Amino acid sequence: MALLGNAAVAMWWNVAPEARSEFEDWHSHEHMPERLRIPGFLRGTRWTSPSGEGDYFVIYELAEYETLTSKHYLDRLNNPTPWSNMMMPQHRNMTRSQCRVICSHGGGAARTLLTLRFSPVPGQANRLRERLSRDVLPALAARAGLIGAHLLQTQTPTGQAATAEQKIRGGDAVADWILLAGGYDSKAVAALLDDELQEQTLARHGACHERIAGIYRLSFSLTNKDLPSTSARCDSQPPSIGRFVSQPATRRLPKAADGKKGARGSRTMQEPLSRAQLRVLGLLNRGLTNQEIAKELEIGVGTIRWHLNNIFGKLQVRNRTEAIVRARELSLV
Repeated sequence: MALLGNAAVAMWWNVAPEARSEFEDWHSHEHMPERLRIPGFLRGTRWTSPSGEGDYFVIYELAEYETLTSKHYLDRLNNPTPWSNMMMPQHRNMTRSQCRVICSHGGGAARTLLTLRFSPVPGQANRLRERLSRDVLPALAARAGLIGAHLLQTQTPTGQAATAEQKIRGGDAVADWILLAGGYDSKAVAALLDDELQEQTLARHGACHERIAGIYRLSFSLTNKDLPSTSARCDSQPPSIGRFVSQPATRRLPKAADGKKGARGSRTMQEPLSRAQLRVLGLLNRGLTNQEIAKELEIGVGTIRWHLNNIFGKLQVRNRTEAIVRARELSLV
């Protein structure tokens, strides 16, 4: 697919097996929507390694390069949510590059993506850039099995201090030049490493021999036009949690939530939380992860996710952080 905008944030990292399930929940339901609500963020896409080893590639496409230094973006980077504070340390071997888009060819959504990190030979940058932009990438985007090819060049904003999120992760590596090639035929994408994008061929165009290549498959994509809504979700009871669900809890809502105009917490709950949901909410308020809550209640992580979806719907919130704030307003925790 053609990249949206003139800039991007490209990132690679690895997540340990025991944290991957919750990482993808957090990244899909809180973190990426949070980023896409920042003015100038147009699309975010997550890719995973088909090997199942926990390698990820994520790219955010931005309207303009100046988005990288905007107050809205820096405020988010320096004020991570409680869930982000828990998940940021899970980003292992992080590489994060703030880039300008040099060229982008093709269209549509790819199933498989090749990422190539490399650098030009000193003095050969202009020749390499022209060769790739004018000849190589347009031809790749039109080839059978492929649908897009793009070139990005890292340009870290000057004077940018380490953000709170970077400090939690412990510092990030940075790529130099980035080539992306995507397609619907995974074999055609992988074959590029032995054809137009092999080391010797790129070296003839002016690239250094050292490079880092990765093959990824599409996991999740979101644009700023299709952000998730906060509407209530279905609350039918799965059979696996019958022993935890009884009649709805009888805890009374505070007077501040009685619907009077101007009262704090005036958004009343249309449907009360069950006792099981209150137990999950209480553990969430203590800062426990999905896995820790599941262990505490002796039920599956999938059931915890189901509970959280229903809790978010009843509280009319979008994520854990908002759920905790709302629950405290209603004196539920």
